[in-house]
Formats: sequence, C-alpha cells, structure tokens
Amino acid sequence: MRGILGVLLLCLLLCSVSACADALPNDAVLARFDAAEALYPDGRYWNSLRGEEPGVEGFWSTVPCEGGSVAQGTCHSLYFGNGWQCWGFANAVAWTMFGSCPERGGERCGWRLEEAGPEVLNHLEPGDYVRKQTPRGNGHSFIVWKVVGERVYVAAECHGLEGCRIDWYASSYTFDELLRDEENRLQYVWHHPGPSTAIALPRPDHRLLQSVLLSGSWAWLLQEK
Repeated sequence: MRGILGVLLLCLLLCSVSACADALPNDAVLARFDAAEALYPDGRYWNSLRGEEPGVEGFWSTVPCEGGSVAQGTCHSLYFGNGWQCWGFANAVAWTMFGSCPERGGERCGWRLEEAGPEVLNHLEPGDYVRKQTPRGNGHSFIVWKVVGERVYVAAECHGLEGCRIDWYASSYTFDELLRDEENRLQYVWHHPGPSTAIALPRPDHRLLQSVLLSGSWAWLLQEK
C-alpha cells in the first residue's frame, strides 16, 4: 500500500509542474512574494550542508558555505533551472510564483526575453527576472520587486560569494547604474507571464525520486545535485 501511495504522490508531483500554468491578472503578482519568502526566508542560505540530514529546515539552511558556495567540500549551493547560486535561486523563486521560469518553460510558457537597452527598464514589472553584470564579471540574477521613478528595487536574490545568503527587499539600482555602470550593466530581462493559479514547488530531481517515495518528505530538495 505504501508503494502505491508513493507512486501516486510522484505522479502528482510530476503532473503538477509539467505544464505551463494558467495565468492570473498581473495585479496578483505582489501577493505571491509573501508565499515565496516563506519558502525561502530572508537571511537564510540557499545551500545544502553535506553529511547532515537535508530537508529539516525546508528549502534552505542556517549556515553559510565558506568562500564560494558551488563546491567547497562541506557545503554546496542548491541547484535549479540549469544554474547554481543567484541564477538558480532566481529561477526557483520565479517557478514558485509563476509555475514556470526562464530556464523551465521559458517562451513556451509565456516568458518574454528582452535584451538590454534603455527601453527595457521602462517595461519592468514586479516578478520579472533580471540578469546584470557584477564587479567580478560573473553576473548576478534577481527578481524585481518594483520600479519607482528611475530606480529598480530587488525583491529576491541570493549571494553566492556570501554563502548563498538569501536577501529580500535589500537592494536597488538606478537606471543610470544599470545602463552605464560597467560593474552593474544590465544584460537582459525575462518578463514573466503572470502568476499561476497555485503555488508551484520545484520539479524533483529524478535521481532522488527514491528518497521521496521512501521518506514522504521534501528532503530531496536540499540534496546535492
């Protein structure tokens, strides 16, 4: 019986995230930030501690990785949407809010790519995915909170060089910085398709499905990929 229930659970998980979600009006986007922040709390770390029981604290840990957070022996950034650190985190938040993300569904699910340029900043909306340059030259991704005047406020981001620390509503950039500052220059924007009718959980890693079926928990989401 437990095996049958496990298979049914697996089918529900896969089916619930395999298709593009139906869109709601855009004014519902802001309400999704609270749900996403509850899943990825401010000040926690989007990483997995090797050798410790994963999943106890949900979709994050309380301990930063030492140094960079991709592969440091005792700690590892989580992975989603074909990327680690800020890239993967922004995609995970987008998936939670919209039921798809730039790297999973993309244009097929209504995401619209717009390359850097003066006009793109005038089109930004809450929930859009932004990729910009950084002083180190490796780029940074974040989810837009709002635009006031000529300043873009960040809703969600994580910092790979700070143990993948999760920040909510902590940063902002002027249009001038994003258009003219070489260390912050905008690279591109993915405009979201509108929120789904239900909060979406990230798609499970097929290599970890056995742990899902056996444990009945979400522990696999914090295991290293």
